[in-house]
Amino acid sequence: MDNKLSAGIIISFILVGVFASVLVFNPLNPNISQVDNVINTVNQTGNNSTNSNDFIPSTTFLTFIPFSGVNSPSSSAVTPPPSPEPTADPMGNVLSIFDAYFKSKFIQSGIPAAAVVIVQNDKIIYMNCLGVRDLASGEPVDENTLFGICSLTKQFSATNVAQYVSNGLMSWDDPITKYFSSPSEFQLYSNEVTNNFTIRDCLTMRSGLEENSGDDYYTYFNESFSTSLYNLRYLENVTSFRSTYAYQNLLYALAGFCAAKANNNTWNELIKRDLLDPLGMTTTKTSYWDFINSSNHVTPYTLLKNGTLKP
Repeated sequence: MDNKLSAGIIISFILVGVFASVLVFNPLNPNISQVDNVINTVNQTGNNSTNSNDFIPSTTFLTFIPFSGVNSPSSSAVTPPPSPEPTADPMGNVLSIFDAYFKSKFIQSGIPAAAVVIVQNDKIIYMNCLGVRDLASGEPVDENTLFGICSLTKQFSATNVAQYVSNGLMSWDDPITKYFSSPSEFQLYSNEVTNNFTIRDCLTMRSGLEENSGDDYYTYFNESFSTSLYNLRYLENVTSFRSTYAYQNLLYALAGFCAAKANNNTWNELIKRDLLDPLGMTTTKTSYWDFINSSNHVTPYTLLKNGTLKP
């Protein structure tokens, strides 16, 4: 092929390509809205006041340049939107309000001591200790002072039972007689109820007995758990079995003692081994006497009717 003819064909293709590029990327082409928007953004960013209806050769040149392997100056002209202004920590505001509330209620209560800790995502986000361990000594409460937690112990028992239900050693519907098989250990107001009373019945408090049944045995007479449990046989039911809810302490604790029996262990040692030690709660006590004999504990007080506190 003649060299002049070849050169002419090549030049023709180049001209056709340039012409096609101008048609496609021309911002005046109403069919190319996406490119048009980008160009308009560049114009606005560069404070270009030229009417968009006018033909702008430089703009056409800018849109064609990327195909020649040269970076477009328009890419550096687009600035990102500003970052949003930082907002105040909502939890910090909540904790500030709570702190004022806690201090106010502590003063109003008249109690000798209180301690609060709030944990979020495994981190302590609030901790405050107020008051004194003992009114006579005036020693202040600190983060290591032991408090009695009363019925919060129930969650420990239920969780421990759930551990053994999960591994198959126990069932929620195990009869209590599976663990306390002798009538000399456990007997309720009827043989039918005694034989059908389960772990689930203990934890849902539906025995039919009056609320707080058996509490007087250990509260006023300092009876052991086994003696208090034995004495339940002398109490009459006030409703039919499983028909109503009535708050119980002794029978709820019975579920935890069943877990101890299933493990040939004591409740105190089982809770320590399965829950307290794994959680790092090494100073927590599971018996009243261990609590009293510890060097850093609050003195229990009774609030009398005249408003005074008695140790």
